[in-house]
Amino acid sequence: MASSVEDYLEISQLKHEYCYLIDDHEYDAWVSLYTEDGSFGRAGDDRAEGVEGLQYFANQIFDEMYEQTAHLLMNPVINVAGDEATGRWYVLLMYTDSEGEQRWMQGRYEDEFERVDGEWKLSAATVVPLASGSL
Repeated sequence: MASSVEDYLEISQLKHEYCYLIDDHEYDAWVSLYTEDGSFGRAGDDRAEGVEGLQYFANQIFDEMYEQTAHLLMNPVINVAGDEATGRWYVLLMYTDSEGEQRWMQGRYEDEFERVDGEWKLSAATVVPLASGSL
């Protein structure tokens, strides 16, 4: 089993890769960061669940909402307990929407992770929007 420092770094790397992959429209690779029954959603909204739900979200919903995105993560807090972990990050999302308008959203990610066959995976990613506006 890896040390807590190694776990922290692996989970942090996973979340940063998550941001690059969704921003670069590499949706299959983005989905591969999740457990088989993983889920994504905004706090209080419906969730995309499982591989098919996550693929549908990325390819149909996310891709239609945004022309371009840049996820910026700050202030990670990662807690590891054996083969499970939680993580919180502030996120600043700079984006161009489907109408071509440049906008921003500030919020928080509240995530859950599981170690599967020695590799950390997202089991649940939740975004909590806090503020947004136009550029």
